[in-house]
Amino acid sequence: EIALRNAQMELTTQNAIMIPFETLELSLEAVELAAKVGKVGNTNALSDAGVAALTALAAAKAAYYNILINIKSVSTQAFSDDVLKRSAALMTQIETIAAAVETEIKTRLLS
Repeated sequence: EIALRNAQMELTTQNAIMIPFETLELSLEAVELAAKVGKVGNTNALSDAGVAALTALAAAKAAYYNILINIKSVSTQAFSDDVLKRSAALMTQIETIAAAVETEIKTRLLS
């Protein structure tokens, strides 16, 4: 009974981690769209593209923090290693794109 309970807790915790992981994936999509708008969008929408990138970055950071908090409760090392590696890679991508969007927006607005 205790083993069954522990296994169920492990599964529940892993599932709880995958929800913010999906948020990370969606944040990447959002920041990529913001980058497209920032490059080719109407000048009047540039601030919207910049805010979209910032919002995607904020959502990504919140999701990543949630993963980092909950990952400590997971006992399956392979799961933890995989999620941490993929989460860190997503965060790097999102941060890089968000920074590029900010640079693009500032450049276009100041020129």
